[in-house]
Amino acid sequence: MVIRSILSVLATLLILEQHVQAVEIDNVRSGLVCGTNEEAEPIRQPVPARVCYQTEEVYITGQATCELNGKSIPCTWYGFEFDYSGLAEDEIITCRSQGEFLSSFGDPQQIIASDVIDFEYTLGVPKGDGHFFNPQYTAFMYRPVGFGREETRTTCYSGETELFSFDQTLILPEWAD
Repeated sequence: MVIRSILSVLATLLILEQHVQAVEIDNVRSGLVCGTNEEAEPIRQPVPARVCYQTEEVYITGQATCELNGKSIPCTWYGFEFDYSGLAEDEIITCRSQGEFLSSFGDPQQIIASDVIDFEYTLGVPKGDGHFFNPQYTAFMYRPVGFGREETRTTCYSGETELFSFDQTLILPEWAD
Protein backbone atom coordinates (compact mmCIF):
# COMPACT_ATOMS: atom_id res chain seq x y z
CA MET A 1 0.00 0.00 0.00
CA VAL A 2 2.81 2.41 0.92
CA ILE A 3 4.75 1.53 -2.25
CA ARG A 4 1.68 2.26 -4.42
CA SER A 5 1.23 5.64 -2.74
CA ILE A 6 4.89 6.56 -3.31
CA LEU A 7 4.70 5.46 -6.96
CA SER A 8 1.49 7.44 -7.41
CA VAL A 9 3.11 10.56 -5.92
CA LEU A 10 6.19 10.13 -8.14
CA ALA A 11 4.02 9.73 -11.26
CA THR A 12 2.06 12.87 -10.34
CA LEU A 13 5.27 14.85 -9.81
CA LEU A 14 6.59 13.75 -13.22
CA ILE A 15 3.38 14.86 -14.92
CA LEU A 16 3.48 18.22 -13.12
CA GLU A 17 7.15 18.71 -14.03
CA GLN A 18 6.37 18.18 -17.72
CA HIS A 19 3.48 20.68 -17.60
CA VAL A 20 5.39 23.37 -15.66
CA GLN A 21 8.26 23.60 -18.14
CA ALA A 22 8.15 27.13 -19.55
CA VAL A 23 9.28 28.36 -22.92
CA GLU A 24 13.02 28.79 -23.33
CA ILE A 25 14.33 32.15 -24.57
CA ASP A 26 17.72 32.83 -26.21
CA ASN A 27 19.46 35.61 -28.14
CA VAL A 28 17.51 38.56 -26.72
CA ARG A 29 18.45 41.77 -28.52
CA SER A 30 17.08 45.30 -28.18
CA GLY A 31 17.89 48.52 -29.98
CA LEU A 32 17.39 50.37 -33.24
CA VAL A 33 15.50 48.58 -35.99
CA CYS A 34 15.60 48.37 -39.77
CA GLY A 35 14.23 46.45 -42.73
CA THR A 36 10.60 46.15 -43.76
CA ASN A 37 8.16 43.53 -42.47
CA GLU A 38 5.93 42.68 -45.44
CA GLU A 39 3.61 40.62 -43.19
CA ALA A 40 2.88 43.44 -40.70
CA GLU A 41 -0.62 44.82 -40.32
CA PRO A 42 -1.10 47.29 -43.20
CA ILE A 43 -0.68 50.87 -42.07
CA ARG A 44 0.55 53.93 -43.93
CA GLN A 45 4.25 53.50 -43.20
CA PRO A 46 6.57 50.49 -43.43
CA VAL A 47 6.96 48.50 -40.20
CA PRO A 48 10.56 47.52 -39.31
CA ALA A 49 11.56 43.85 -39.47
CA ARG A 50 14.46 43.31 -37.04
CA VAL A 51 16.91 44.80 -34.55
CA CYS A 52 19.86 45.88 -36.68
CA TYR A 53 21.84 47.86 -34.09
CA GLN A 54 21.83 46.56 -30.53
CA THR A 55 22.07 49.45 -28.05
CA GLU A 56 20.70 50.58 -24.70
CA GLU A 57 20.60 54.24 -25.78
CA VAL A 58 17.85 55.19 -28.21
CA TYR A 59 17.88 58.78 -29.52
CA ILE A 60 14.36 59.92 -30.36
CA THR A 61 14.95 61.99 -33.51
CA GLY A 62 11.57 61.97 -35.25
CA GLN A 63 13.08 60.92 -38.58
CA ALA A 64 10.38 58.30 -39.17
CA THR A 65 6.60 58.58 -39.35
CA CYS A 66 4.34 56.40 -37.20
CA GLU A 67 0.63 55.91 -36.79
CA LEU A 68 -0.74 56.59 -33.31
CA ASN A 69 -4.43 56.85 -32.52
CA GLY A 70 -5.28 57.30 -36.22
CA LYS A 71 -2.76 60.12 -36.79
CA SER A 72 0.65 60.28 -38.45
CA ILE A 73 3.33 61.54 -36.06
CA PRO A 74 7.12 61.96 -36.21
CA CYS A 75 8.77 59.15 -34.25
CA THR A 76 11.76 56.84 -33.82
CA TRP A 77 11.46 53.07 -34.22
CA TYR A 78 13.26 50.62 -31.94
CA GLY A 79 12.32 47.24 -30.48
CA PHE A 80 13.38 43.85 -29.21
CA GLU A 81 13.62 40.32 -30.53
CA PHE A 82 14.40 36.81 -29.30
CA ASP A 83 14.52 33.16 -30.26
CA TYR A 84 12.19 30.81 -28.38
CA SER A 85 11.44 27.12 -28.10
CA GLY A 86 8.73 25.10 -26.45
CA LEU A 87 5.95 27.71 -26.18
CA ALA A 88 2.93 25.63 -25.14
CA GLU A 89 -0.62 26.14 -26.44
CA ASP A 90 -1.78 27.60 -23.12
CA GLU A 91 1.34 29.72 -22.54
CA ILE A 92 1.32 33.52 -22.95
CA ILE A 93 4.28 35.88 -22.82
CA THR A 94 3.50 39.13 -21.02
CA CYS A 95 5.87 42.10 -20.79
CA ARG A 96 5.96 45.04 -18.43
CA SER A 97 7.75 48.26 -19.37
CA GLN A 98 8.60 50.68 -16.57
CA GLY A 99 9.90 54.21 -17.02
CA GLU A 100 10.57 57.32 -14.97
CA PHE A 101 8.03 59.74 -16.44
CA LEU A 102 4.31 59.62 -17.17
CA SER A 103 3.70 58.33 -20.69
CA SER A 104 0.90 57.23 -22.97
CA PHE A 105 0.91 53.84 -24.69
CA GLY A 106 -1.01 53.08 -27.84
CA ASP A 107 -1.10 51.56 -31.29
CA PRO A 108 -2.10 52.78 -34.75
CA GLN A 109 -5.81 52.78 -33.84
CA GLN A 110 -6.02 53.97 -30.23
CA ILE A 111 -4.43 55.17 -27.01
CA ILE A 112 -4.44 52.17 -24.67
CA ALA A 113 -3.17 53.81 -21.46
CA SER A 114 -2.47 57.45 -20.57
CA ASP A 115 -0.33 59.08 -17.88
CA VAL A 116 1.23 55.86 -16.58
CA ILE A 117 4.78 55.03 -15.50
CA ASP A 118 4.49 51.32 -16.23
CA PHE A 119 2.51 49.39 -18.78
CA GLU A 120 1.82 45.66 -19.22
CA TYR A 121 1.11 44.06 -22.58
CA THR A 122 0.87 40.61 -24.15
CA LEU A 123 3.08 39.51 -27.04
CA GLY A 124 1.45 37.63 -29.92
CA VAL A 125 4.16 34.96 -30.04
CA PRO A 126 3.17 31.93 -32.16
CA LYS A 127 3.17 28.60 -30.29
CA GLY A 128 6.06 26.17 -30.61
CA ASP A 129 9.54 27.30 -31.65
CA GLY A 130 10.70 30.33 -33.62
CA HIS A 131 11.92 33.90 -33.66
CA PHE A 132 9.84 36.86 -32.48
CA PHE A 133 10.35 40.58 -33.18
CA ASN A 134 8.44 43.31 -31.34
CA PRO A 135 8.70 46.73 -33.03
CA GLN A 136 8.11 49.78 -30.85
CA TYR A 137 8.28 53.54 -31.33
CA THR A 138 8.33 56.75 -29.35
CA ALA A 139 6.78 59.97 -30.60
CA PHE A 140 9.18 62.84 -31.16
CA MET A 141 8.71 65.63 -28.62
CA TYR A 142 10.71 68.13 -26.63
CA ARG A 143 11.06 67.74 -22.87
CA PRO A 144 11.93 70.31 -20.22
CA VAL A 145 15.62 70.75 -19.41
CA GLY A 146 16.76 67.90 -17.15
CA PHE A 147 14.05 65.50 -18.37
CA GLY A 148 15.49 64.48 -21.75
CA ARG A 149 16.84 61.09 -20.58
CA GLU A 150 14.45 58.40 -19.43
CA GLU A 151 15.70 55.09 -18.05
CA THR A 152 13.34 52.23 -18.86
CA ARG A 153 13.26 48.53 -18.00
CA THR A 154 11.26 45.89 -19.83
CA THR A 155 10.69 42.50 -18.18
CA CYS A 156 8.87 39.63 -19.89
CA TYR A 157 7.20 36.68 -18.16
CA SER A 158 5.44 33.41 -18.76
CA GLY A 159 3.05 33.14 -15.83
CA GLU A 160 5.14 33.98 -12.76
CA THR A 161 8.44 32.98 -14.40
CA GLU A 162 10.69 35.83 -15.58
CA LEU A 163 12.01 35.00 -19.06
CA PHE A 164 14.22 38.02 -19.75
CA SER A 165 14.62 41.73 -19.13
CA PHE A 166 16.54 44.59 -20.69
CA ASP A 167 17.21 48.26 -20.00
CA GLN A 168 17.00 51.17 -22.41
CA THR A 169 17.62 54.89 -22.14
CA LEU A 170 15.33 57.01 -24.31
CA ILE A 171 17.00 60.32 -25.15
CA LEU A 172 14.73 63.13 -26.28
CA PRO A 173 15.68 66.73 -27.12
CA GLU A 174 15.21 69.30 -24.35
CA TRP A 175 13.70 72.78 -24.64
CA ALA A 176 16.27 75.53 -24.95
CA ASP A 177 16.20 78.18 -22.22
